Amino acid sequence: MAEFSFSHQQTKKFSPPSKDWQRNTASFLKLRLETYMRYGSEKYYTGNTAPKLTSEIRADGNCFFRALSVIITGVETNHLTIREEITRHVEQHSDIYRTFLQSRGGMDTYVRSMRKPREWATDTEIFAAATFLKTIIEVCSILRNKSGIEYQWQTFAPLNDDNPSLPKIYICHKDEHFEPILDIEDNGISRTSGAGSSAGRVIKRQQNPASDFDGSERDHPPPNPIQRTASTTMSQSSYRRDFRDPRQINASQRNANHISF
Repeated sequence: MAEFSFSHQQTKKFSPPSKDWQRNTASFLKLRLETYMRYGSEKYYTGNTAPKLTSEIRADGNCFFRALSVIITGVETNHLTIREEITRHVEQHSDIYRTFLQSRGGMDTYVRSMRKPREWATDTEIFAAATFLKTIIEVCSILRNKSGIEYQWQTFAPLNDDNPSLPKIYICHKDEHFEPILDIEDNGISRTSGAGSSAGRVIKRQQNPASDFDGSERDHPPPNPIQRTASTTMSQSSYRRDFRDPRQINASQRNANHISF
């Protein structure tokens, strides 16, 4: 099943991960569940609905895997394990990913590259994560245009499952950086109603309470542009106290991560 964008008129249900999903997924990966994540309530949304609250993620080139680590275990520190598991999944399923990797130098080159910390994620890794976790990943890219801010939702469904079950993972992609979406704007949309308006809304970011220093540097040289071509068109947590407007992300953060759709 391929990635696709849905129009502003289409309606979907915001169904974030449950405690059971988080516990079972952490157990599946043999990871310690440090904190249960708290999400906004289930609600319907459309293609122009804005994320309302995201969890702040360190920008060091590992942000996609850090985001998954937070969603699964409540902390960022398991990002290298998750990167390795997803890379191993791709390596073991060459029949699924062969077409994806044609522009990435083939399987051997890809695996060597993606096992390196701070190697940036593209749509290949999002598809691989969705397939490995058997969970749909919804990515909201926030784009600036002449009219203001545009929200572009894209669905990455498991490649080997035509009927994946809920819940879904929600990730925000803005200024070449990934963060988990904890809540979205409630525009009073019913299952059959049309699109509401979210233009100009400010997204709050939940500050990560525990820094994760794994020895990787914050700034790093840009990768080979050929390599980075996208391959296809247990404690109860509370909301963290500090919030930031994501528009305040500085240049080093914007340049530390990259994805192409």
